[in-house]
Order: sequence, then C-alpha cells, then structure tokens
Amino acid sequence: MAEAILRAHLQSREIDAEVSSAGTDAWAGAATDYAVVAMSEFGIDLSNHRSAQITPEMISKNDLILVMTRNHADRVALLDSEATNRTFLPGELIRLGAAVPLRASTESVRAWSEIVAINRPRGPIGRGADEITDPVGETLAAYKDTARRLNAELAAIAKLLAPDSDRREVAG
Repeated sequence: MAEAILRAHLQSREIDAEVSSAGTDAWAGAATDYAVVAMSEFGIDLSNHRSAQITPEMISKNDLILVMTRNHADRVALLDSEATNRTFLPGELIRLGAAVPLRASTESVRAWSEIVAINRPRGPIGRGADEITDPVGETLAAYKDTARRLNAELAAIAKLLAPDSDRREVAG
C-alpha cells in the first residue's frame, strides 16, 4: 500500500521517481483482498501488485528507504550497514526532514536523506509511535486505518521531496 500511495503522491506533484517496495520476510505473493479494497478508496488499483523480498542490491540502489517498523530498519542495516543514513520511518522523516529543506535543483535525494539523518538522535531509528503495523491478518477496518495513515504521512513526505510543487493531492 505504501508503494502505491507514495507513487501517486509523487506523480501528482509531477515528480519522476522510481518507487518500489519489498518485505523483510520471505513471503511473496499478491496483495490481500483487504489491501485491494482499502486502496480502491484512494482510486488506486492494487490488484496486480506482487510482493518481493528485500535484497542488498535493492537497498544499495535506493536513495531513500522508508520502513514501517524499527525491526524493518534493523533488517535493512543487517543487509547493508551503509543504508542506515538513508533509512527512516515515515513519521521520523517528516519530523527531521522538515528542518532540512531539500534543494531539488542542486541536491540529490540520497544526499538530502543523509543530511537529515545527521539530525537523528542516538539510539533506535524513530520513535515507537512512528511505527506502522502491518494489517495482515486483521480486519478490513485495520487495512483502511493503515491506508489513511500511510496516505497522510506519505503526502507529507512527497511535499518534503517536492517543496516547490503545489500540485493536487491524492484523494482520501
């Protein structure tokens, strides 16, 4: 859900970016029926989505890595310790990134994320309240709640990544 929502927010701001997602568990397959329904309320079709497992190669090529939990961040760090300064929980990136405006015309997202990470307090990545739990196995209402939270937080991240853009927002 996060991949599709972030992609939609970036596209609405006319930002050409590659957005992909991968899980930290070995499970691979289609989006759940509840995920498809929850995303349809945002006008996003998730029916063709297929999950993938994260690899060191994926990590190394990405300029910014958003994780949903601290455990995900730990897994990323185990696969590529150099990626820690590009790995954030969405809420953490919103908080820290607001203090470090991205200069889109002169600064890469990778360089910006590494600068943002300098302001990170010592200790675990983010705060417990920044974690977004996976609704797998939960009710449709849990999926919808997760989708709404992702929409709000990823809209804020898209705005950080495209500060000069005043494009329309994704519905929801």
